[in-house]
Amino acid sequence: MRIKNIFSLLALSSIVFTYSSCNKKDPIVINEDEWLTTLTYTLTSTDGTAAVVMTFKDLDGDGGNAPEITGGTLISGMTYDGVITLSNESETPVEDITQEVQTEGVDHQFFF
Repeated sequence: MRIKNIFSLLALSSIVFTYSSCNKKDPIVINEDEWLTTLTYTLTSTDGTAAVVMTFKDLDGDGGNAPEITGGTLISGMTYDGVITLSNESETPVEDITQEVQTEGVDHQFFF
């Protein structure tokens, strides 16, 4: 009699745990895409004597017209600090999305 009670309790417990694990759903993560049209990379020498500004601008997105890319000349042996600014120039007024990308830091990567 005691073994039947233990077996019944185990069977009931396993059914409850199995059923409850089937009902859980993974949360849906909504990640809105940022529309990035312009990237500005500003390099300033650590001694403050030189600055170089490089840009990538693609106002029409993928396809269509080629992006506008401007570069700069770095001085050999000079050490620079860099700042990246991101914006969406397809909107009026222009939307600065730099802070939003910093907030979502684990979702964005830049390689140099």
